[in-house]
Amino acid sequence: MKNVESDIVKHLDYSLSGQMLAYITTASETETKDTGWIKTEEATFESFGFDVFNYTITNKTENEVRKDLKDVDVLFVAGGNPFYLLLQIQKCNFTAIAHEHINAGKVYIGESSGSLTAGPDIKIAIREEALEKVPELTDFRGMGLVDFTVFPHWGKEIARDFYLKRRMERAYGTDNKIILLTDKQYVSVKDDWYQIVAV
Repeated sequence: MKNVESDIVKHLDYSLSGQMLAYITTASETETKDTGWIKTEEATFESFGFDVFNYTITNKTENEVRKDLKDVDVLFVAGGNPFYLLLQIQKCNFTAIAHEHINAGKVYIGESSGSLTAGPDIKIAIREEALEKVPELTDFRGMGLVDFTVFPHWGKEIARDFYLKRRMERAYGTDNKIILLTDKQYVSVKDDWYQIVAV
C-alpha cells in the first residue's frame, strides 16, 4: 500500500507539512487478526509530513464526530469489515460529514472497506462471515461520494474463490458501475472526472 499512498499524496495540491490527517480505524474493530498494519500506515503518512491522529467514529454522535474532525485536511478511512463500518457510518451520520468535507475542497481517501462504503451501495459485496457480526444492518446504501463501486484486492490469490464464487455472481445483476482494483491501483476522483492509476 505504501507505493499507492505515496503516489496519491504527491498529487495533492498543497504542502503536506503540518496538514492534519485523521486515520479512521473503525472498520478494523471486528478484526481478530493482527492489525499491526495500522501503525505501519500511520507511520507512512507521518513520513510524508502529515500530522496523523488515530480516530474511530464508533460510539460517537454526529456532533462529536463533526467537532473532532472539523480541522482535518484528509480523511483516511482504513480497511476491515465494510458492513461494520457502514453501520457506524449510519449511526453518526458520517455520510453528511464526509460530503461536507469534500465540498469544502478537502480530501477523502478510502482503503479497501473505506473505498467500498464511498460508493452507492455495498450489497453486492456481501460476505456472510462479515455480515453476521452486524445483524442489525439492514440498509446497504453507501455514502455516495462516488457513483461507482470499488472491488479492492482484485488478483490476490487469497481472495480468488471469494471473488469468483460469491462476489462476482452478486455483482452481475447490479446497475452500479464496478471498478476492480489490484493493490497497486487506485481511483483518483476530481469533480466529475475519475482516472484509474497504476503504480
